[in-house]
Amino acid sequence: MKLKERIEQFAQMKREEQPEPLTAMAQFKGYMIKEIEQVDRALQSVDDEKRFFLTIDLLRLWFEAGMCHKEEKQEEAKSIFGKLFDEHGEKSLMYTITADSKQLRVWYGRPACMTSRHIESQGGNLLLEVCGHPELLERYLNAFCEIHKLKEILVPNGVRLYMNWRY
Repeated sequence: MKLKERIEQFAQMKREEQPEPLTAMAQFKGYMIKEIEQVDRALQSVDDEKRFFLTIDLLRLWFEAGMCHKEEKQEEAKSIFGKLFDEHGEKSLMYTITADSKQLRVWYGRPACMTSRHIESQGGNLLLEVCGHPELLERYLNAFCEIHKLKEILVPNGVRLYMNWRY
């Protein structure tokens, strides 16, 4: 099943009440963009395992279509991410994880500032955010680094940055 079809299918589902809280939630940050709203509905409607693989597939698509310029992926990326991809798809990505390892973010541009425990931008240049249990966030981070290998930079406040030095 194509990624677009999975998003449409998952977006129509209603999340079942679960006896235990979710261990992680993923959300793309395309404010007021119809396509991104559907992606987020899909991510919110499925269990952790499906959410993990859908998130990884979406990031891989963004990376391959944008940074790698794979023409065969660009139409699908535009149909899923809309104007967010048109405007930012080719920009370099970086990842940050908070000092408590409970928030992982993917950026298509530099964040605005570094606070005592994390990186902040008030939403600017932020593509994706995953919040939840640290063990699960490490799983996401490892998968992200398999897609786009970036060097880890540990800063004194405990935040980990993953970026290219040429950034």
